[in-house]
Amino acid sequence: SIPVNNPPNPIMTEAKAKDVRFLLETLHGQITRAAKDRLLPANEAKHWLKEIRHLLVVLHIEFFNNLGQLAFQQNQPGQARLAYERGVQYLRKQADPAPYGQSLKAFEAQLVRANALLQSTLEPSSDEVNALTEGLKTEEAEGDWKKKAIYD
Repeated sequence: SIPVNNPPNPIMTEAKAKDVRFLLETLHGQITRAAKDRLLPANEAKHWLKEIRHLLVVLHIEFFNNLGQLAFQQNQPGQARLAYERGVQYLRKQADPAPYGQSLKAFEAQLVRANALLQSTLEPSSDEVNALTEGLKTEEAEGDWKKKAIYD
């Protein structure tokens, strides 16, 4: 085993996620080429290609999770919801979603949290006074008879 002394570097931006994805796809191409040229046995190439596909999924899981957490920290539940929705969609469209079931459940739970937070921020409070709430109260008080008279 080779020790890796590089510090973890979280994927926080779309540009960084694209760069890492590009590197993994390049490695995928090199392994495919090595197998085609018989420099790497076919079964070993299949193993490493499967590993690279797994790393691509892990990359997206980390990216969408970091994006959602950052949005929550910045009090932007709409952006968090978008990040978790993208994560859920990405995991559901995988050819073999079973290994990522735990991540999918976590994303779905965060999506529910983001939706609840968004709903609570969008609901006007009952004691809040503005032109819209006053108009709605007036409309309710006047009743339906005016509407009926207009349309008859």
